[in-house]
Amino acid sequence: MNLLRIALAAEKWTAGHPAITTAPELCLNVRDKDMRCRHCVDLCPTEAIALDPHVQLNPEACIHCGLCLHGCPTGVFEGDDGAYQVLHCITQLAEHDVIEIACPLHPSPATGSQDAGGVITTTGCLSMLGVSTYLGIRALGIGKTIVRLDACAECALCALQPKIEATIGNARQFLDQPDSIEIVTQTPSQETVSRPVYAANNPPVSRRRLFRMLASPEESSGEQVVSHFKAQPAEDDSRLPPERRRILASLRALQATDPQASLRGQWFTLLQASGACTACGLCARICPTDALQFYETEEVFSLAFSAANCINCGLCVSLCEAQALQYSGSPTWADIVDGAVVTLRSGTLKHCKKCHVAFVGPDDYCPTCDFRRRNPFGHSILPRKSPPKR
Repeated sequence: MNLLRIALAAEKWTAGHPAITTAPELCLNVRDKDMRCRHCVDLCPTEAIALDPHVQLNPEACIHCGLCLHGCPTGVFEGDDGAYQVLHCITQLAEHDVIEIACPLHPSPATGSQDAGGVITTTGCLSMLGVSTYLGIRALGIGKTIVRLDACAECALCALQPKIEATIGNARQFLDQPDSIEIVTQTPSQETVSRPVYAANNPPVSRRRLFRMLASPEESSGEQVVSHFKAQPAEDDSRLPPERRRILASLRALQATDPQASLRGQWFTLLQASGACTACGLCARICPTDALQFYETEEVFSLAFSAANCINCGLCVSLCEAQALQYSGSPTWADIVDGAVVTLRSGTLKHCKKCHVAFVGPDDYCPTCDFRRRNPFGHSILPRKSPPKR
């Protein structure tokens, strides 16, 4: 990839945009040095991201493609991907059932399918839009979204086209009608018409929507979805990354034909806990999204799990010394949409005779003290379970 051409192309839309920032403390590799997550590095087209000794982003090499914003499972990278502007613009075009989306550098966005009621041009490359954006568009009631990639071949950022198509492919997996998102890779040659073009950051004012708001000032379901695409409020202490919050909000606004259909995706899984659990609570403390919650009193404990919050990072399974946690399949649509919290394990606590820590087990000593009693001069390294491949 020609970095000079990329820089010249990216300069056309990055000027004036806030830089992408990082929160290295959220990285999975910080929580476990053996995790070796390289998802962001593998996604970055300009090698602007490095992991030594921790996540670093070179602002000089960054072209604001946005892939890291929705590619990192824990939300290490922060920035404006333009998704809110796109969805807000669509709320002003609610009377259209078919819309097109094109990048701001497209040479002729106005010419195209006669089915589309309008074309929205984004604030940057279409690679900035994540899975949540396409699900959000569908949740707003748009019957069909046409994504214009027919000008990508002539763009300096043409290497990003497969990434855009992969994102759309991931979004289709969640939809009952995958063909509701169409990719156009060739310039339309027949039955083309001129359609209105709207910049995402300068949406039209819909009189019909204005009258509806005056008649019913309560926030509509569509506006509730769009609100999740705004910047996260400072007082919101949720540990869910923005992309995950957006996906959940969009899925909950959609109506599934089969609520029991399995959601098979790289960031979804179910867990189970065996009787080997010692109630140490490490899995809950290490979980980056609070998908696992550990509760205890002087006498009892419980370990709860939320499939909606779990990003399938594998930390809990890998770090469980008792090897009590195991994968148990994929959640259903209902598991995610309902946000069900299930109890994986519960029971009565003992208190170690030596250190007095609370634990569960057959002996009078916690696992650590019991091992030290039996091996006063030794140590062991338990085999680690490999985290899931990302």
